[in-house]
Amino acid sequence: MSLQVLLTPPGGPTVDVTDYLADGRLSLGRGLGGSGASCSFSLVNYPGVVSLAEVLVTWDGAPIYRGQVVRRKRTAPGDTVTILTPDCEDAVTRMRRRLVARIYEGQRADAIVADLLARYMPDVTPVLAPLAAVMDMTYNYVTLEEAINRIAETTGAEWLLFPNDTFRMFLDTWDAGGIPVYDPTNILEGSFSDEVANQAFANRVWVLGAKQAAESYKTQVFSGASSVFPLAYEPNYTEVRVNGVSRKVRLKENRQSDTEFIVDKKRKAVEALISLDPSDVVEIRYRPTIEVVDYFEDPGSIRTYGLYETAIKDRKITDKTAARQRGRAALRRSATQRPVFSWQTDGAWDVYPGQRVRLRWPQWGIDQFCRLTDVTIDFQWLGHRWRVVASLTGEGL
Repeated sequence: MSLQVLLTPPGGPTVDVTDYLADGRLSLGRGLGGSGASCSFSLVNYPGVVSLAEVLVTWDGAPIYRGQVVRRKRTAPGDTVTILTPDCEDAVTRMRRRLVARIYEGQRADAIVADLLARYMPDVTPVLAPLAAVMDMTYNYVTLEEAINRIAETTGAEWLLFPNDTFRMFLDTWDAGGIPVYDPTNILEGSFSDEVANQAFANRVWVLGAKQAAESYKTQVFSGASSVFPLAYEPNYTEVRVNGVSRKVRLKENRQSDTEFIVDKKRKAVEALISLDPSDVVEIRYRPTIEVVDYFEDPGSIRTYGLYETAIKDRKITDKTAARQRGRAALRRSATQRPVFSWQTDGAWDVYPGQRVRLRWPQWGIDQFCRLTDVTIDFQWLGHRWRVVASLTGEGL
């Protein structure tokens, strides 16, 4: 089993730099969604160019990291020693460099994701869980990453871009053929721990979406005895009539010489710039500003633990359907207290966040499935072989 680190500088040939690794070490971090993967290593006395180089790390020929050097640091710990430390960004950065300008109406979430990838990232192979939620999405020159994140947030799905350019979107967990089992026979001694953190626990989720003009108009009537007319709501599309005659109305910021009434949206008021008689009837018609608001709760959890509330504020949520989808997804994640386990194991390199594994720890009576949330893989050359240690964190299912 062998590790290989390849650098391809702009316009240059690909170079194998494995023999230059400082202390024969390399570390990979793997995260879900936009957090992507990280790759940490240093090179000793490497004479070549690393800035903007493409990085490919393989294990027995299989790609395990793909990215690019975005900056490098050089140090001189001795007169004859130079250490280059690249800072790498993985393939997820490609999703941040592609802008989406599309409108989807009445389409399934998985169909939208498939179309986005086909149009803006056709080099990836999508593996998508069924996402049957029907939704409307408008993307006005946002990154591909943000476009897909909006669907993930709404449906409760998560995603992962693998170094072999497979894009996987899933709900809760995914399986890679067989389910790995971790127990005292392959967990490194002294590395196993568990904890229960309740900071994010919530059994009622409020969803606060976009503010927008209501479809229907509201009318308020005043006398001309005053020049300032307070309104019940922040106004939109305001119309003013005095004794049934329409008057010229503009926003306070757009006041012109012929303006007769100005609208102050922040103060929720209309002000007259013309003289009025106390007997005048001032009729103000406008569309109130409303906010998309909904909430979801877990009655069983509330009965057991009491009420714990949280709020999601997302101005991109513009209708009740989207609010309900987002609220249900958030409640599913937050309404149960899940233990978090951490451990290390030898030899495992082909593990990724979101993957379902089985964890057994007889000392504490633990035998349950977990979802991996954080993965770090450390490689070290021992002179005759590579040692691979995986540091894993997973939450109980």
